[in-house]
Amino acid sequence: MICSGCHTPNPAQARFCMQCGLCLVNGRVCQTCHTLLPHHANYCYHCGAIMIANATAVPQIATPQTAAPVRQMGTPVQPTAAPPPPPVEPEEPATAVPPATRP
Repeated sequence: MICSGCHTPNPAQARFCMQCGLCLVNGRVCQTCHTLLPHHANYCYHCGAIMIANATAVPQIATPQTAAPVRQMGTPVQPTAAPPPPPVEPEEPATAVPPATRP
């Protein structure tokens, strides 16, 4: 299967391009066995499960203009820094209270 975005040859079973990440297929996913099916399928041809109306739809094939940017292999991921903790104010030293004396 040739990617419509970057024209990279992909294996026949590929659902996404291994070069640019574009979706290569359209259809529905069986909720029982996760087989990719055509939009018009009423039953899964792999396990026989009935396809319900709210079955997961695979997104339409993306174009290079609508696809999310893909990080190049070997490019380090920039970690997101956590905000520094708030400063801790020093505690005031406890004043010694003389013990109460009994008259």
